[in-house]
Amino acid sequence: MNARGALLAGAIRALGWLPLESGRRLAKPVAAALDWLGADAARITRINLAHCFPDLGEGELQALARESLMHTARLLFESGPLAHWPAQRLQGLMVSETGREAIAEALSSGRGALMFVPHFGNWEFLCFTLGAFEFVALYDPPRMAALEAPLRRKRERFGARLVPAGPSGLRAVSKALQGGGLVCLLPDQVPHPRGGVFAPFFGQPALTMTLPHRLLQRTRPLALLGSARRVPKGFELAYQPLGDEIYAQDPQAFATALNRAIEDLVQRDPAQYQWEYKRFKKQPPGHPAVYPKRA
Repeated sequence: MNARGALLAGAIRALGWLPLESGRRLAKPVAAALDWLGADAARITRINLAHCFPDLGEGELQALARESLMHTARLLFESGPLAHWPAQRLQGLMVSETGREAIAEALSSGRGALMFVPHFGNWEFLCFTLGAFEFVALYDPPRMAALEAPLRRKRERFGARLVPAGPSGLRAVSKALQGGGLVCLLPDQVPHPRGGVFAPFFGQPALTMTLPHRLLQRTRPLALLGSARRVPKGFELAYQPLGDEIYAQDPQAFATALNRAIEDLVQRDPAQYQWEYKRFKKQPPGHPAVYPKRA
């Protein structure tokens, strides 16, 4: 590990010494600083919220943006516990959990399960709660190479298996589903144009990946939406089976159903969605760019 990697690993370990609620409180001034400094995260968050909630007044928009940045900052402070707390201590953060029986039944029957995990709440907490199922997940290596090793250790230490996006990773995901296992995918990342279709998300065209559509058509696993919503003293876990429309043969109909399911989840607590991601960076021909370049 190089010096930068060692520094990052040390910072994450130090965050693991904080009680959960203490770290969450510290996220508030971090969010305020991001907003005051005009950081990209704050700018993109406001653009996305204005794009998706056009009826909000300026004051409401600003308040929601600040709250969203606070939840994003909480991901950082929660990374220490997820990386270093023992399983018994993390178990205490599970305030509630629903839908686990549906996963177990799909796996025991040999059907397999494909879980969509949007960037909502602390989606990484599912690496702990679902690790016992030894699920497989695709991941994009972080831009900062020094982050890759600590991130993989954190996410894999309870049984998850991460495979890099690419031909070998796709083969691993397909093999896991064919074998009746559990696969988790982040469905709200912007794919390559050849790997997606435009479908509405909060009424706006969003390029949506079609890889899961091919997986669903090939093996017909149980499709679920997974989330770890932040609540006082921990997380509220939910694994919700999706309706028949997610199995539509038409990729466009699939993508529309998927985005609608994510929308319904986000509407429960809009501030807990990671709005700082450029979800609309690809637009259909003739549509104006959503994110203007900074001066």
